Amino acid sequence: MMEGDDCFLFVFREKLPHAELVELDKAIIDRPDVFKEIGQKLISNGFLSLHDEKGQGDEVVVYLENGDARHFGRIFGDEVESKWGKGCA
Repeated sequence: MMEGDDCFLFVFREKLPHAELVELDKAIIDRPDVFKEIGQKLISNGFLSLHDEKGQGDEVVVYLENGDARHFGRIFGDEVESKWGKGCA
């Protein structure tokens, strides 16, 4: 985890190329509403699947509010780790 990461960067930092992470970080700082858009696109494009129980191979938790992705966490065994900041509300 890097100082100043929001929950999205905390979860996906090691999964995405550096250039995309830099652009996402800038977008989240410049337009906090973009966080919600990114979360919805990840779900609607099938990158993240939504289900109520942990499945084999699951690595990411998505917290929803009124159907919108509001927070992300990483699954480690039977625990979830997350980071609050910037776009996470």
